[in-house]
Amino acid sequence: MEYLYYLQREYGANSPQYLAALPDTTLTSSQNKLSIYRHPAYCRYPIVGITYAQATDYAQWRTMVVNMNLDLKRKKYRFEYQLASEEILQQAFLQQKNKSVPTQELQAISLSSNKLVNIDGNAKEITSNGTIVTGADNDKLIFEVYQHPDSLTSFRCMAKVVK
Repeated sequence: MEYLYYLQREYGANSPQYLAALPDTTLTSSQNKLSIYRHPAYCRYPIVGITYAQATDYAQWRTMVVNMNLDLKRKKYRFEYQLASEEILQQAFLQQKNKSVPTQELQAISLSSNKLVNIDGNAKEITSNGTIVTGADNDKLIFEVYQHPDSLTSFRCMAKVVK
């Protein structure tokens, strides 16, 4: 919601930027379709009904906002937000299943209290590769080509620390 508020404040409620960022609310079954995106009870739920472009635009905006706040505090590093790749999700999935996956990128994930979880049991997820995770078969995630927004497809932003 912060993202939509920012776009509305910066460009206006009728601007192409704001309108292009709105999720497709026709895909939700709620009576008050927009309330699912604005009600505090849903703040930790995945946003569905979005396109690949909307997900990547959000990641770019998140990068800008977080780094702007870090600049105010004069930090010597910055964050880059992006959609998770097929490779990262597969490695995190194996790690989640307690398999040995020695990668430097996943060490940062495993040390965090916000680990990548429910990779195969959550909403379908858009990847940086332009595919979606639709589930798992044993120790391998199933990826399909992303085609359009639907009521089960969302995304996950990853933060990469850059010094």
